[in-house]
Amino acid sequence: MSQCAVCNEPTKNKCSNCNQIFYCCEEHQKNHWKLHKIECKPFKVEESDELGRYLISTRSIKPFEIILRESALISVPSQITGPVCLVCLNGIEPSDYIECDKCGWPLCGIECKGKAVHRAECDFTAKRGTKKCSRNRFFKTTEFDEDLIMKTIGILQINGHEVPVTDPPHVSVFSNASFLEHSCIPNLAKSFTREGNLVLWAPKAIKKNTHLSICYSDAVWGTAERQQHLMHTKLFKCTCPRCLDVTEFGTNYDAFKCTENDCEGVILPSSLKEWNTHWSCSTCGNQADISFIKNILERAGKDLQAMDKSVDNCIKYIQHYQKWLTNRHYFICQAKIQLVQLIGIDPKELMVVAEDKLNLKMEYVKELIDLYEKLAPCEIRMLGNFCFELHSAIAEHTRRISLQTTLSPKNMLEKSLLYVEKCINYLQHECDLFVEGHILKQAKINRDALRMVLV
Repeated sequence: MSQCAVCNEPTKNKCSNCNQIFYCCEEHQKNHWKLHKIECKPFKVEESDELGRYLISTRSIKPFEIILRESALISVPSQITGPVCLVCLNGIEPSDYIECDKCGWPLCGIECKGKAVHRAECDFTAKRGTKKCSRNRFFKTTEFDEDLIMKTIGILQINGHEVPVTDPPHVSVFSNASFLEHSCIPNLAKSFTREGNLVLWAPKAIKKNTHLSICYSDAVWGTAERQQHLMHTKLFKCTCPRCLDVTEFGTNYDAFKCTENDCEGVILPSSLKEWNTHWSCSTCGNQADISFIKNILERAGKDLQAMDKSVDNCIKYIQHYQKWLTNRHYFICQAKIQLVQLIGIDPKELMVVAEDKLNLKMEYVKELIDLYEKLAPCEIRMLGNFCFELHSAIAEHTRRISLQTTLSPKNMLEKSLLYVEKCINYLQHECDLFVEGHILKQAKINRDALRMVLV
C-alpha cells in the first residue's frame, strides 16, 4: 500500500489528476496542493535505451483536454534566419534597429532594451571588454570549447520546438514538452499563446499508460518525404505504426493505380524496407518498374510546385495525375487542398461561385476531413480550416436551395452547424496572432447565428 505524501500513513487514495501522489484524507491533499500543483500533471517521465526520456500518460485523457501549459526554458533564433532582435526575436531591418548600450547586440527598439531575457548574453558579451559590433560575422570566445558548442547546438536542434508567434519563427526548449517522442500519427496537438507559451492538448481520447507524442515532421507529407526529413533534421529513421503500414491505415496515401487491364488493385512496396526497390500490385501481383514510380513522383512534385494556382489548373492537375495516382495520394490531396481554398476564397465570392464548383468544393473538403482525421488527427489548424470551409459551403448551398424551393433546409443547417462546431473544437486554443485565431472568432459568431435560426 502507498503512503500519504503528508503524514506517510498507508492509503489507497491518490490525486485524481496525476494518479501519482497519495493522500490519506482531503485535508492533507489541500494542505499539500501548494507543493504538488507544480508537478501535478496527467503524465510522467520514463526512460529507455531506445527512446531516451519520454512521457507516458498516468490516467485516461479526455478529448480536447489540455494536459500541459508551459513557458520556454530558453528561446533562440532559428538555425537559418535573417537578423533578429535578441530580445523579442522578431526580424530587424539593416536600416531600422538599435544597439544595446552595454553589449552592442542588435535590438528592434527601445521597448526591448533592459529586459531580463537579454541579461545573460548581455553580461557575457560585456565582460569581454568591447561591444559586439552587429556588423561582425563571428563572435569569438575561448570560454567554451567547440565540442560543448556543437553539443549545445545539437540539443537545440533535436529538442527545440518551432514557435511561430514571431516573424520569423524562433525555436524554444521546454522542460516537459521537449521530452515528447515523435510519431507520424501523434496523439497531442500544439498551440501557442501570444507570449510563446506552449499549450499541449488531446484532440482525441488517450488511454492510460500511452506514450505521448507529437509529429517532428509534416504529417501531410508522404512516407518517403517524412522519412527523409526526419533523418536529415533529427537523425533517426521513423518506425511508427503509420510508417510501418505501407497502406497508411488503408488510405493508400502513397499508392499508384495498377496498370494491368481490369485490375482495381494498388501498387505499393511490400514493406518500408523495400520503399526504394520493389513495388507491386496488392491484388494481381504486377511488378512495377521502380524507375517509372520515381519518375512520376518527381514530375508530379515539380508540376505541383510550378503550377499557377487557379481552380482550372488544379482540376487539370488532378485529372492528369489520377491516371497513375490513387484518389487519396498525397500529391492529389495537395492539389485538392489548393482547389478547396481557391473556390470562394471569401464569403462574398462564395455567393457567386458556379453550382458545379460549389459542389466540387463540398465533395473535396469532406474527403479531406475524413482522410486527415484518420491520418493526421493532430493537424488541428488544417482540420479547423477544412471544417470552416465545409460549414461555409454547406451554408451557401442551403441559402440557394431555400431561394428556389419551399423545402425545409433544416437538415443541411444542422450539418453546417456540426462542422462549425468541429472547427471551434479544433481551433479553440489558437490565439489571434494567427489566421486561425480570427477564423475561430468568426466560427463562434456563425455557430451562435445558426443556433438561433434552428431554434
